Amino acid sequence: MKSYKFSGIREAQYFWRDWIEPTIRILTGDTYKHHQLPDGRWDYVQSYAGREWFIQQHRRHNLHPAVVKMFDLYKPADWQRVILEWPHKSLTDPNRLAYTRDERSAMHNGDSDIKAVVTTIGKYLTRHWPDVPSDLIRDIVAQFTYGGSITITNDMARMISVVRGGPRSCMSSSFDIECERGVDRHPYAVYDPSLGWSMAVRCEGDEVLGRCLIWTDPDDENTKGYVRSYKRERNEHSHSGADEAIEMHLNNNGYTKWRAWHYGTKLMKYETRRGGYLMPYLDGGTQRVSDAGDGFEINDSGEYDASNTGGTINQYEYTCEDCGAGFNDGDGYWTGIHEEHHVCDSCRDDNYTYAYSRRGNQYYINSDDTIEVDGEYYHTDYLSDNGIVELHDGEYTHQDNAIYIESEDAYYHVDDDDVCYDEEEGQHDLKSNCWKCTESGNWYNDGVDYVEVDGDKYHPDHAPETDDEEDETAVEAEPTLVLTTNAFATPTN
Repeated sequence: MKSYKFSGIREAQYFWRDWIEPTIRILTGDTYKHHQLPDGRWDYVQSYAGREWFIQQHRRHNLHPAVVKMFDLYKPADWQRVILEWPHKSLTDPNRLAYTRDERSAMHNGDSDIKAVVTTIGKYLTRHWPDVPSDLIRDIVAQFTYGGSITITNDMARMISVVRGGPRSCMSSSFDIECERGVDRHPYAVYDPSLGWSMAVRCEGDEVLGRCLIWTDPDDENTKGYVRSYKRERNEHSHSGADEAIEMHLNNNGYTKWRAWHYGTKLMKYETRRGGYLMPYLDGGTQRVSDAGDGFEINDSGEYDASNTGGTINQYEYTCEDCGAGFNDGDGYWTGIHEEHHVCDSCRDDNYTYAYSRRGNQYYINSDDTIEVDGEYYHTDYLSDNGIVELHDGEYTHQDNAIYIESEDAYYHVDDDDVCYDEEEGQHDLKSNCWKCTESGNWYNDGVDYVEVDGDKYHPDHAPETDDEEDETAVEAEPTLVLTTNAFATPTN
């Protein structure tokens, strides 16, 4: 059999829904039929018990993401075999794939862990999708394999450098929070190595590919674990997923993945200049800390909420996302077109302007991104939404007060002295491109003929009449009337 490419994502989805999912339900025993019981009642009973070895594998492992990715694009040569083999990530090497060779070996193992075959992701995909271009398989493999070397550091400067320059997260911003005595600190400074904190780092050359904060109990070195790892994604703006290579390394070296940091885990205490304390966003299920005098302790009943991405906590209900100052409910302002940025009154007054923005709505916008037009403020990114146009001189006005001059490909203000109305073309133009009829006061573009009398220009319809009884000799001796068209004068004899 050959593998072939689906015509589109819809066909791939239908194939998965109509064939793959029903097969998985059968193999796991998730099939029922309406059956009459001995006592005459009708009920749904299991119609097939499934296959124990497959149920075990399905319960313990997810289908390998590279295989799922291939199912989105191509139908394998033998899709039933792929499902029966249930390919998944190797437990010993995150860059390799494991699968069940056949049903006989699975049944031979009985209730014990099934001895899976481990191979490379590319080799497995090529075997089941033989007609897929090799470069596509290579690209898919690259998405689910990991490079670089893994080290553990307990150097605070290095840890903070990795957070700032590594995978994207809410704490990877360039925090410089001013603490006591004018010292700037990153929120991760609370994870002091003297308290048992360190970090696993995966690098390739100078590039940080992954990181994971870890903790070892200072009183029991066998109690060590982690809560969350971060992996650099190809799209730098994407949310960082778990770094499976780091987690595999830690698991193989005696570390345990916890749901939350242990109760009583200690953090350093640094008071900030604006009140409150330095505190990063705590990963895990416990995001509260209590004041232990000389430091903080992580616990569910702590008086402080450590789920703030601003890098500080204090006695106030909210923290300004610009300066870190605290404020209570009813104070502060939400800024931005989505009103998702919370700032204190002081930062609002100093840095934001209430301006017309998207779809004509008003929001508090960073003052650097606003302009004043005719006494109102507007968001520069949404000027067209509010009918604001830029004039030829760099100033702005509402389009109702502007005139578009086609010859200049620019807007001019309606009150601009340089603008006139061209009666011939029926549109506005610049006076420098036109002439004015002395009699009517109307303006005409330079392409319109005029009559010049005693140095004044007249439209032919408004030119003054000459005196027919004027002495012929005088006319011949001293002409008093000169008719000019297109600026060329012709004396009258």
